[in-house]
Amino acid sequence: HDTLSAASALATDGIQQWAPDTLDLGWVPTVWGHGLIRLDEAGQTDHGLDYNQAWMNDVLPQFARETPREFTASDEVALASVASWVQKQRPDAGLDALLNSASAYLSDPPITDEGAIEHWMGIGFLQEPFKDQVWVDSQFMFGMVWLHEFDRTGDLALLDVTAEQYRLFSDLLRNPDDQLYLHAYDDNTDTNIPADDTYWARGNAWVLISGVELLARLPAHHPDRNRTLALVQTHASAVID
Repeated sequence: HDTLSAASALATDGIQQWAPDTLDLGWVPTVWGHGLIRLDEAGQTDHGLDYNQAWMNDVLPQFARETPREFTASDEVALASVASWVQKQRPDAGLDALLNSASAYLSDPPITDEGAIEHWMGIGFLQEPFKDQVWVDSQFMFGMVWLHEFDRTGDLALLDVTAEQYRLFSDLLRNPDDQLYLHAYDDNTDTNIPADDTYWARGNAWVLISGVELLARLPAHHPDRNRTLALVQTHASAVID
């Protein structure tokens, strides 16, 4: 709570610097939009909704045209979490085309043999060397889409699949010795990247955020509640250490 006023001031500065129609479909503006969402919900600002809707309205034509744009990576689909939140606050926001594209991507994403969602579709220049890799940041990128869609629709299956992916990412990316997440897992070679115990701080932060956001929604009686809680607590302790 002692950082809320500073975050609110940063949000005001950012809104003045970055007009909504200058934002793209990448993960950077999604994280920015997510921060505005949380500030609005904490009662610190009242302009995040208008700003985020203006951004979604600017990118919406790409998904509403006769041949809609398709998502090709977790980094891109992340912005649907912002669209979902806007649609929940304003059911007449008209963002269905964007949300439908995100749903289409997440209904059949590239997955490892274990079922973990890979970071890239493997299209064009992304085929090699990144094809068939799980990246730690994807946990936030697609996870927040599902969690906001749960908030909007109440579909409990979205909690189930998010909890399952959280477990899979932990199995594939977490170093059992340090309990911290490595950057990636390569499904073709069954190896982690990097091979040594070098950790990406921002990547681990995204996992922490994803775990806390998931726990905030998992009911006490959910079969994955205790397992998820233990994984989050162990990870948080490792980061603090």
